[in-house]
Amino acid sequence: MRVRDRNQRGAAAVEFALIAPLFFVLVFGTIQFGWYMWTAEYTNSAARETARRVVVGDCWADYAAFSSKQGSRVTATTVSPNPATLKVGDPIVVTVTADADLNIDFFGFGLPTTVTRTYDARMEVDAQALAVDDSCKA
Repeated sequence: MRVRDRNQRGAAAVEFALIAPLFFVLVFGTIQFGWYMWTAEYTNSAARETARRVVVGDCWADYAAFSSKQGSRVTATTVSPNPATLKVGDPIVVTVTADADLNIDFFGFGLPTTVTRTYDARMEVDAQALAVDDSCKA
């Protein structure tokens, strides 16, 4: 019996050394991909909410600040064309860009460092029908 016990010493350490790299790749890869997906989701939400505010006339002048409040990593927001020049039913495109860089590329998965989402909408009000209040109320 003693000879068999002696032969098993260190087997757990060897097994751990074989399995640990795969385990850590899975764990840290999941963290890195999850961070990217979280950033993509709130960027999409920021674009949708900013577009909703713009088309109803709530937020024509300060849409970039409003969009930045939707997520701390939002870096740029554009509205094309200028909402003040449009009429009811005209198309409008809101583009929001956010920083998705985790600042730690665990295994070089090559995920993009920025996320850009666009949202297409149609104007619901125009400048003649609305006394423009650009305060972007929350």
